[in-house]
Amino acid sequence: MNVRSVFSLVAAATAVLAHADGLPHPNVMTNSPSAKHGRVTKGQSDDPTVKRLRTNIEVVDTVDKRTTSELRSFADLCMSKFIEIVNEQFSSELEIMMSRFFPSVNPSEPKLNNHYLHMLLSPEVDQTLISSLKDRYGADVVITVLVEAEKHGDKKIKEIATILWEQQLVKWLDDELSPEKVLAELKLCERPTSGKLETLEAYISDYNAKYFDDIKLVDLLKSMLDGENGLAPTLLVRAFLGEEVNRFGDEVVVEVLVRAKMADSSDADVKELEKQLFECWISDETTADDVFKWLKFGKIETLDAFDTQVEVLENFIKALNNEQKSTQDDLLMVMINGFGREDKLAHTLWSAKMLSPGEGSKALDLEEQLITKWKTEKLSPSAVVERLRLTESLSGLTGSKLGILIKYIRTLDADDPGRKFSLVKMFTEKNYKDEDIAEEVMSAQERDSTDAYVPIVEIQLLRSWLDSVKSADEVFTLLGVKGHTLESPRMEALGTYIDLKREGLSIFEVLRKGYGNDIDLTLMMLEGSEDTSKIGIALEAFHDLFKNLSVEHTKLEALFENIAEKDAKKGDLLKSWYNEYLNEKAGDWHMPMPKPRRA
Repeated sequence: MNVRSVFSLVAAATAVLAHADGLPHPNVMTNSPSAKHGRVTKGQSDDPTVKRLRTNIEVVDTVDKRTTSELRSFADLCMSKFIEIVNEQFSSELEIMMSRFFPSVNPSEPKLNNHYLHMLLSPEVDQTLISSLKDRYGADVVITVLVEAEKHGDKKIKEIATILWEQQLVKWLDDELSPEKVLAELKLCERPTSGKLETLEAYISDYNAKYFDDIKLVDLLKSMLDGENGLAPTLLVRAFLGEEVNRFGDEVVVEVLVRAKMADSSDADVKELEKQLFECWISDETTADDVFKWLKFGKIETLDAFDTQVEVLENFIKALNNEQKSTQDDLLMVMINGFGREDKLAHTLWSAKMLSPGEGSKALDLEEQLITKWKTEKLSPSAVVERLRLTESLSGLTGSKLGILIKYIRTLDADDPGRKFSLVKMFTEKNYKDEDIAEEVMSAQERDSTDAYVPIVEIQLLRSWLDSVKSADEVFTLLGVKGHTLESPRMEALGTYIDLKREGLSIFEVLRKGYGNDIDLTLMMLEGSEDTSKIGIALEAFHDLFKNLSVEHTKLEALFENIAEKDAKKGDLLKSWYNEYLNEKAGDWHMPMPKPRRA
């Protein structure tokens, strides 16, 4: 029987030793990138251990040329050296785990190498030493041991580890494992080490060469960051320490750093990675603008992510300023330069805040710094509007940059209460139509009734109509009230304008004139008015409706018939409102005061 077919470990060892002498071997992947990692150099070929291995492992064609004692001798050597690796390189926890597998010191107990010798010499068992170790402890443990062993001062240990390490790569290729599956086997997320990265990188090279693929290690690592394991970034940091920082590119390492700081900013490894990064960047004359680009502020996922990105940039600027005493960078100016314009920064700050409204954040701090900058420059509100480019589109009336403008105006009002400013006026001066301005403001109110700033613009709009002496009927049309319910923001704005107008009009009169007939008006009033005890515009409008129609009873009956014919449920609801009106008229019920409208 050919020894290479049943004892692949011997073949792999022979191949490595033959490679050390510059001799090709039919079973070694001489073109494999992993074979180029310099496991046994020419200078090591005269080492006593190499000579002994060469003596013990001769290439033969039949098993009768290889005695069992010689194979046992080689197994003894392998296992004894492997035990040394564990004893010298790993923690007590790993040592205890591995010791359960290695030979006992008790001579009466069977030796581990006997077990493997039997397994390897049995034709029905197609399994190598490395695969058996992997099956018992997992590829992550075995690879970690092997790569650490390759750094050992004892060349004997290095050579044994090299044989097994190369054999594992070959086994993965023979099993046609994808790099993604190898990454999973290595458990890089759970126990990240540079050795695992080195192994994965070597396997990807072999895999790409064999399958003519172009898989990138960086892409696999980034996929870990997007996975479900929240601790992956923190754990993965260890793999990027030291020389690894320069291997994957600044953008990738920065992304790892940000994710890791989000997971645990107090972690010692995370702090060390940040320190090493800053030292590397400063020595390479990296600017704060460079770091801004790598942080990719355009991709805001959470407020925490944004805050962490700003923190990294802020920390780097501090480190940079400590080194360069002549010039000092400023966080706000770096952010403005990075975004290109102040309006883009303002939009980003608003976007970050909206992810977690009400929470303190770096976004709020930067917003305050921007407002202070404008105040220092003594900018007028109009000048800030121009900086924010608000009048470039109608969305500037209600969009992301409105809030910071209102805040700035309030800081000016604190110093000069008599100051007057109208954003709406600036839009009308830009020839925007009243109805278009109204539609933008009302639509914003309908989208988000909790917005604190759009109502301010609404009041400015209504006051501008007062100044231009618009009638309530004109405002009915400008607001686009028709087709909207009594509880809509448009209806409320109309009621507010009527109150500001102070002409003694009721909202019912304006609505009746605007709709042109009682049937359509009543159908609108019934929409969303199921609660007859509700206080508000509905109560006021129904009271005025019945009061006007009760004078002409035939019109009231006709209204009931028409509504019931169009919608039976609404017909019943109209009767309910009418009964409430009759109770009030009889003195059994008093109409409560309507809720006050917005001032």
